Amino acid sequence: VVMTRRRMSALAAASALLGTTLPASAAVGPTKLSMERLRTAAQSVNDGDLNEALRVTEQVIELQPSYSGGWASRASIAVQRRDYAAALRDYDKAFEVGPLDADEAALRLNRGCVLTAAGRPVDAVADFNRALELDSKNRLVVINRALAYMDLGEEEKAYSDLKGILAAQALEAQPFWLIQGLLLADRGDYQQAT
Repeated sequence: VVMTRRRMSALAAASALLGTTLPASAAVGPTKLSMERLRTAAQSVNDGDLNEALRVTEQVIELQPSYSGGWASRASIAVQRRDYAAALRDYDKAFEVGPLDADEAALRLNRGCVLTAAGRPVDAVADFNRALELDSKNRLVVINRALAYMDLGEEEKAYSDLKGILAAQALEAQPFWLIQGLLLADRGDYQQAT
């Protein structure tokens, strides 16, 4: 996978935002032991020990292979290790063992970010669109869809997404202004970009 600066930036933002987020619920809920292991894994991630986090998360998967949260948690660790193929396998497995109820939008966002980073923006847009069907006001989904559109060369769609965010929340949207400026500069519209 060739990592462009844009993809690296998108993935870095996604990792920072989504790194240790564990799903809140799933069709098969976690046992008390699984939750304890997931808390231990999250602490290991916070301590910078991704190997320990992976080991403990794999225990959750062994204990509860039908719990989508275990698979999603391991996918999150794989993203931090920059093992995007493993992350995608685990996100796919989380969807397979679902249904995910309230967690589906977050997992679609997460998987979409990894798909974008892996150079699969068409698949990423599909995940982002589904996430927006479930959570229509999620600005992170919209911005990441805009980045995927940019990778597809669909600047007008990217611009439309960014423009919608800026119109809705102009004062709180500094990162979106920056991305919109970069998009405009890419299009050669330097006056508008500044």
